[in-house]
Amino acid sequence: MDYVESTGNENIEVEENEGTILDNIKSEIKIDDFVMDDYNLSADISVHLDNEMSKYITIDKDIKLTFPDLIITDENQTIIYENCSKERFNNYCKDNNLNYKYRDFNENYMNSGLNNFLNYAEHGTDSFSISTKYNMYTSTEYPKSKKLIFNLNKIRIERNGVVYTVLGNWNITLDVPEKMYNRTAEYYKVISCECDNFDVYMAKVTDTGFEIGITLSNTPKPVDSKELYNEKTGTTYGFNSKEELLKVSTDPNFEKAYIEYQKRLVPIQVVHHFPMYGVNWLPLNDGSWIENSNGEKFDCTMNPARKQNGNFTSDDTFDFYETFGMTKNNATDKITTIINYYGEHYKIELEKIPQNNN
Repeated sequence: MDYVESTGNENIEVEENEGTILDNIKSEIKIDDFVMDDYNLSADISVHLDNEMSKYITIDKDIKLTFPDLIITDENQTIIYENCSKERFNNYCKDNNLNYKYRDFNENYMNSGLNNFLNYAEHGTDSFSISTKYNMYTSTEYPKSKKLIFNLNKIRIERNGVVYTVLGNWNITLDVPEKMYNRTAEYYKVISCECDNFDVYMAKVTDTGFEIGITLSNTPKPVDSKELYNEKTGTTYGFNSKEELLKVSTDPNFEKAYIEYQKRLVPIQVVHHFPMYGVNWLPLNDGSWIENSNGEKFDCTMNPARKQNGNFTSDDTFDFYETFGMTKNNATDKITTIINYYGEHYKIELEKIPQNNN
């Protein structure tokens, strides 16, 4: 879609902790891409600012871009997402004839969480472009909306603790693709499993990925030590923070030590383990994957709709949930799941459950 210009910035309430207020910056917003399923709404949101902004702040990778008064609704006036102040919420509801009470969530007013991160920040000839990924999620279920309306009045830009808020008025309407609002899931059952400790409680494929949930019994909870040891070199790597970990990771022998460390902490290994450290070392055949009847292999996806969990629910029980890159387009009636459990590969054979069309 094209950039949407602000239609004005009159009568916008300014709140505390919004830093320096800028109402003279020419600014545009667009949604580059988005994905919506039952529990996730992820959008790549780009902001285009004129060179006037360079008088105030340096635009680089240290920028944090957020939209503090964003409200997202659909064609039925269901509130999909909001993280704004009570005053902003009440004014929006009044202006749009909505009868909702602030944070009184229900089936038409979704309780959505958010995580977001910067995609890029770059200079043009006479302007700046900043893009952030907004990953919104809910524990209930999003409606099968055909339109999404993004309404916001503020762009918050922060760098090294200094905050600027650009005022405007943006109203962006998106048409949701049919495959998203007509989304369905196909479920699978276990035919055979090579590990007695595995209890598969979920196996389904959608338009965005293949999800599998496994409860692992007889899996003792390890002690997390801030230390890595490479048996081959006899080298010990200690760390107390992400920064220290990244510093020692420059050692060429660090990779094997880190993988061994992960095996102690996490019973199941996948390709994209511990993404917060930016480490993606495991090749596909050393991690976990799924395979269709055509021999195609799929590792865990980094799609915005990814659902993932891995934690100990007791001293000897681990809950594993992961989304792989197979979708309904390449799923087959029989699927093989290969799980790397403490360094050993175990096979789970799955078969699609026939759908009841009645």
